[in-house]
Amino acid sequence: MEPYRITNVDDEKKIIIAERTEGDCFTTPLTRTDIEVLEVIKKREYDQLRLNYGSVRVTESVYGYLLKSPQKTLKQKEVKLPPLPFMTKAVWLQASLTDIKGDLAGGLHGAEHLLIAVTPLLAMCDRWDIGGVSIEKRENEIYIYDGYPGGIGIAERLYTHFKQLVEKALEIGVNCSCYTGCPRCIISPKCGNNNEPLDKGAALTILKTIYNQVGNKNGEDG
Repeated sequence: MEPYRITNVDDEKKIIIAERTEGDCFTTPLTRTDIEVLEVIKKREYDQLRLNYGSVRVTESVYGYLLKSPQKTLKQKEVKLPPLPFMTKAVWLQASLTDIKGDLAGGLHGAEHLLIAVTPLLAMCDRWDIGGVSIEKRENEIYIYDGYPGGIGIAERLYTHFKQLVEKALEIGVNCSCYTGCPRCIISPKCGNNNEPLDKGAALTILKTIYNQVGNKNGEDG
């Protein structure tokens, strides 16, 4: 695989110019993802958790990029690009989480990464076909959405097999021997936030809490 460097972007003509370059440097985009629920199509109620499937509007904004070598980050640069909104389908949970030791935001983010990492085992897709968002608030939320306008059925399958999804994610996290997180468990190659924040211990506690809800009883459809 030969490396190329982008030298010019023409938004009006929709043209991107790239030239071959040397070296082992590469770039990683920094993105912010906002998500808005448009319609809840299905939902399942548990004691302290609600699982939803429905239509959402995803807005992805690129605000910068990192110049990296295989060993370290060399530079961070800001950019201004127009946001990219699209409508798709998502599965998401809302959970009341208490007594979570560590960084709750980092735990939600890590749990999101683990759920996305095992999605291909259940949905026969690539992890690049989906996206995720975790939100820390009164009802802590984790979204997994189809990365294509209109959706392609991945989120609906995850809703149907959510117990197995959480079980597989928990299995990967528990069996990984690292302490703080690594590419085998919670570190994602596609994370737009440069894998920050992450808290592996909190992520496993959150997944165990979720599994205790969805694994031990059937939810009530609403």
